[in-house]
Amino acid sequence: MKIASRTIAPAAVVALLLPMMAARPAEAQRNVHRKDVAGITILVRNIDDKSDAARIEPGGTITIAEGAHVRVNVEAQLYGSRTPVYPVTEFTDLNRGGVRITRGNAANAAVDLEVLPMRNPNRIQRIGYTITDNRVPGDMRTGTFNIQVAPPTRGSSSGYDQGRPGGYDRPGPGYGGRPGYNGGAWSYERARDLTRALYEAILMRDLDSGAQGTIDSIRNGGYPALVDAAVSIANSNESRSTLPGRGVGPVERLNAIYQNLLGLSNTTADQSQWNHDFRAMRDGQIAQVVESIVRSDRFRSRFNL
Repeated sequence: MKIASRTIAPAAVVALLLPMMAARPAEAQRNVHRKDVAGITILVRNIDDKSDAARIEPGGTITIAEGAHVRVNVEAQLYGSRTPVYPVTEFTDLNRGGVRITRGNAANAAVDLEVLPMRNPNRIQRIGYTITDNRVPGDMRTGTFNIQVAPPTRGSSSGYDQGRPGGYDRPGPGYGGRPGYNGGAWSYERARDLTRALYEAILMRDLDSGAQGTIDSIRNGGYPALVDAAVSIANSNESRSTLPGRGVGPVERLNAIYQNLLGLSNTTADQSQWNHDFRAMRDGQIAQVVESIVRSDRFRSRFNL
């Protein structure tokens, strides 16, 4: 019995230690993987030719022309290796306007980024990122970088006037036969009708007494005031909170915007552009969609601006 007890006791100890011994290499391996990441770099590439445009450090700044399309990755450099890894990353527009971000590659969470035309082309756009890959140390998983927006380069496009079938570049039905749409001074009727178009497109209702200030602003300020009014209405509490609170979804709203501002439906519009705008609407970027449309050639042709 004593021999048996001596034999069983060490076996029991070994059995108890085996899970701990098995766990240690796995834990050590995980720690080594985390420590392998030496640093983070933001890689920005030209979408058209896939060339590397720039590599910048977190918190750094890159200059991109208004209207440009680029693809953005986070690169993680590893100790002792020349081959980087591309951890899964989520990108966010911290300005809540001025850029459009769409998923470019689900495998490494690259995103396609479009710098939208805005009232102030010489601006700074802040982009945030969050890395969800646990191989990257916690203090490296979040950060930001900046885009210094430059004036559009010759031949660049905002994506709304690209000559595509059904796209925004095609002139819409004009308003030349209506009072105030034949050039010259902006009449009260013209300002009122433009304001009504914005209300029906963005708020999905007719004018009320509160619209008088917008009418006066557009009448006195012309097209720049019209763009400002469109953005202001899109950013209003009624637009961002009241309508969604009533259950009005992005599809219904985008249909109203297209119909009233462009004279297009979701069946006659370019489907790629419509889908692009739908994703932006779903992500809360209604002001950016509205501003880009109001600045498009089709809108200006439709309203003879």
